[in-house]
Amino acid sequence: MSRANPVVILGAGPVGLLAALHARRLGRDVTVFTNQAPPAHDGRRSNDVRPHIECVPSQVIALLVEFGVAPALLGVEQLFASKCVQWAEDRPVILPAAPYAAISRPNLEAALAQLTERARIWIVPQAVSAASIEAIASDAIVFDATGRRAISAWKRWRPSRPIVARSFHFADASSAREGLALAAGPDGYVYRIANRSGICLGVVGHDHKGSWDNVRDRIAGFAPWIVSDLAANDSLMANGRSGPSSLQWAEAGASAILIGDAEFGRDAMSSQGLAIGLGAAIGAVSLALTGARPGPPADLAHQRSVHAHRILEQIAAAPFSRDHAWRQYSGFLQQAAARVA
Repeated sequence: MSRANPVVILGAGPVGLLAALHARRLGRDVTVFTNQAPPAHDGRRSNDVRPHIECVPSQVIALLVEFGVAPALLGVEQLFASKCVQWAEDRPVILPAAPYAAISRPNLEAALAQLTERARIWIVPQAVSAASIEAIASDAIVFDATGRRAISAWKRWRPSRPIVARSFHFADASSAREGLALAAGPDGYVYRIANRSGICLGVVGHDHKGSWDNVRDRIAGFAPWIVSDLAANDSLMANGRSGPSSLQWAEAGASAILIGDAEFGRDAMSSQGLAIGLGAAIGAVSLALTGARPGPPADLAHQRSVHAHRILEQIAAAPFSRDHAWRQYSGFLQQAAARVA
């Protein structure tokens, strides 16, 4: 390919792999460094690859199809235009929603990894850290897609006590309600996303430790409808992805261009982090390699302010708004909304 500057991607999540594919399309030699290789797409799953389902707008499905990812590989058989929500009220209601799909995250990573292999993009499993960046060739253009770790950033802004999501995955969804459901409780909220490959149920807040039985009992105390078909001691249940889900952002250092959650990790309450990250990665790669980007320039300070305002409104309408930890987080969001770093 071209003798132009090679591209290095740090991180092999969906954002990093899509950025690698786009850079390859633009004629660059591309290498991806990752702590953990993406899952295989031949039915094999390593023990450390945890199942997870996410909602994405229909435009993301169209983008993935453009890159060669078939919706069926992601567990997608239909689009949804409504969601079931229990938030300010004590009963669930059906609300309209912009068309969205429920995709299986490991399947997305596996499909993108398969495409990178066909495109002769090197995926190198090795420890990715700030120190490892120094060993990268000086003429390479480096993109940091390490998610919320943002290993190349020189400064990060996070709440002192992050909001944490913990998820559970159920393999049998044959009789499940598909699509998205949300319910707010006294100390956080619960979400449920289902497609034909399974059900992902996540609890978000500060204190959701304990067994599935204990978590299920707490949820049944304020939203029994969302767990009524999920049995205690379910033999088909597996622990899913867990980690921070609150707003955070970072400022890039001189060594790499931040993309995805490494640059701007949105609060999971908005259900748009993956979708926006994929689009932003395409724009960042285009700008760095061609000098032009699709669409208008990104004003991240404005986006952060709008996003923080939206999350503050959602928290204020929920019963957990009175919880001390959520009030503390709201103070951080108010700073972000005012563009205070």
